[in-house]
Amino acid sequence: MLPILIVDDDAASLQLLHETLAGEFPAVEPTTDPRHARDRLDHAPVAVIVSDYKMPGLTGLELLAHAQSVQPHAARILLTGVVDIQTVITAVNAGLLFRFLVKPWLREELLVAVTAGAGHYEAQHTAATALARERAERQRLEQLHQAAERRVRELSRLCDALRAQLPAPGLPARTDITYDSHGLPVIP
Repeated sequence: MLPILIVDDDAASLQLLHETLAGEFPAVEPTTDPRHARDRLDHAPVAVIVSDYKMPGLTGLELLAHAQSVQPHAARILLTGVVDIQTVITAVNAGLLFRFLVKPWLREELLVAVTAGAGHYEAQHTAATALARERAERQRLEQLHQAAERRVRELSRLCDALRAQLPAPGLPARTDITYDSHGLPVIP
């Protein structure tokens, strides 16, 4: 499974998040710096991003908006100690959030949200991979279809040319027709 990125400028809160998640998930990457998290998102995929809302330099919503643009399949979870309903409405309406959790969070609630987020990522990733394979197969079949149509046109042209070489009814057959290595007549 891909890593879970957790971002909180409060070191104590980040440590508690890390301890809670590291016991359940194989790869948890904590950072107190949202700019570092943004750079991390630019360079390697993650399954889930759990971010605090209020952080210096970059808010959680700004970070999650960036995550949405560079890693659209990653589940995005916002944590906040101050519930601002307008913030939640804005984030939900923009499609930025997979889940919204209020501090202090409950252990089970966090684990359920992150587990669901990891499942969401896997489903999104699997669907995107299947869609890409389907598109590639469709393109391959279209190319084969176009090649077959070209071959049919070529063979039709050859048949027309052969018909033109046939003697009219009642006339002797031509003896000057040659054949290529595939046994097809060569039209002069």
